[in-house]
Amino acid sequence: RHTLKVKEDFHCICVFNPPVTGREDHDENGVYPLLTEEV
Repeated sequence: RHTLKVKEDFHCICVFNPPVTGREDHDENGVYPLLTEEV
């Protein structure tokens, strides 16, 4: 969890690389394991 306290106008962009797909699940270390495409 992150907390951001803004004291003036603020624009924020969040980028994930590789992009998230909606199928991510944290492992026991709180990390998203790398997902690969099924062939």
